Amino acid sequence: MNTKKRFVMSYRMMIIFSLVAGAVSIGLHLVEGFELLGFMLAVSGIATLFGVNKVAIDSQPQLPEKSFKTAFEWLLLIMMAAMAFLMISNGYRVLPKANDFLSTHWPGLMLSVMCIVLAISGLRKTNPAQSA
Repeated sequence: MNTKKRFVMSYRMMIIFSLVAGAVSIGLHLVEGFELLGFMLAVSGIATLFGVNKVAIDSQPQLPEKSFKTAFEWLLLIMMAAMAFLMISNGYRVLPKANDFLSTHWPGLMLSVMCIVLAISGLRKTNPAQSA
């Protein structure tokens, strides 16, 4: 007989972890030398949302896939705005340091933003006040 208590994360706790991981990851990208740590933290934040086990889904009727469509639509808009900024900045050399930073750190920043957008979308879909 197994008497050990097992810690099971709820879907809402996974969303909050993903939100915090995305925000901390963006902060780590701003610090020289911590880019890899920020990248891996963003990957772990996204993995918590995609790696939801069957128990967490069955206990809560909101499926995470319902919130992903909205999140990826917002992510597309954010990516388009960043791309427009890069194109304008390259042409007119407006804010060259910001342009260089975005050009060198875009994969990690996109994962961080994806982590945050997915978490915010998931919070909005699982908010009990919104469904009432």
